This record gives sequence, C-alpha cells and structure tokens, in this order.
Amino acid sequence: MKILKLIDYITALTKEGLLINHSVSNENLDKDILCLTYDTRELSDSALFIVKGAHFREEYLDQAMSKHALAFVRRRNMQEKTESQFQT
Repeated sequence: MKILKLIDYITALTKEGLLINHSVSNENLDKDILCLTYDTRELSDSALFIVKGAHFREEYLDQAMSKHALAFVRRRNMQEKTESQFQT
C-alpha cells in the first residue's frame, strides 16, 4: 500500500477543483497521511480528517485535534482551530 503525503492530497484536490484554499505550513506538507476519515472514532496520529455532513458539530473537530489529526478538510468557513487545514 502506497503512503501518500499531505501535499499529495492537496495537489489532487486542487487539480480536481475541490480545493480553493489551504493554510498548511511548509513543514507539514511532506508528512505522511496514515489515516483518512470523517469519523473521529477512527482517528489516529497523522490523520487527515474530513469535516462533512449537515449534522457535523464543532465538538467533532475538537476531538480530531485532540487526537492529533495532522490536518482537516472543511466545506465552508469554520472557526479556525489550527494552521493545518484545507477549505473546499
């Protein structure tokens, strides 16, 4: 199984027109993504957390950050939690 880096996800999402902005620090761009999920129960270190759904609550993002998610993807503006985030 090939392990992708955060920059790989940023590049793919941008190429497909799904990413309009990101604020990932240069030091995090080269980090491996070992978990890609929208479920906080599945999170681990080096995760890319997908913020999604009409029933999403702010506490889910808090849980993701407390479990050391490397970055998160969000659909629209939310209160900024960390410098490692995308906006779609």
